[in-house]
Amino acid sequence: MPVDPMLWLAIAAFAWGLSLATYRWIAVFNDWPMGEWQAHRPGLPIAIGLFSVLFAMLFAIARGGGTIVALPLFGVLFALAWTAMTRVAAQSALLLAPISVILLLIFWMIAASHVPVADASLYRSETRPVYGPAATEREADLPERDRGMMRIDPRGPASLPR
Repeated sequence: MPVDPMLWLAIAAFAWGLSLATYRWIAVFNDWPMGEWQAHRPGLPIAIGLFSVLFAMLFAIARGGGTIVALPLFGVLFALAWTAMTRVAAQSALLLAPISVILLLIFWMIAASHVPVADASLYRSETRPVYGPAATEREADLPERDRGMMRIDPRGPASLPR
């Protein structure tokens, strides 16, 4: 069975983000010590955690299929395990969640750049080569029509009729 690094990065981003977003509530409930940001700036870790969770879910939705169900399921399980086993060390999610989001974004962009694009000539009635993106069929033919129609000498000021 092949390993899918983007799926595991998305699960890690979801898990560390969820652990980060819920750590303050769990630490207060269990009387665990909190770090500086969790104690005095609770909005910042929660925002970083929620952004990581939302980005991981965006990946799952874009990927589709069983990822939409598997990612939150594994993410919640790993977040609970991370918070329960590491307790105070769960503060490391402040670094690990953004790093996993950045790595997921890099892997996602690399994978997207290797997706083959459909040949544009398949969708045209004639089989001439396409020179670039065009809004309409007529605009694609502009380089052919306007060849040799460019003015080289600059225009002078136009005289106004009296």
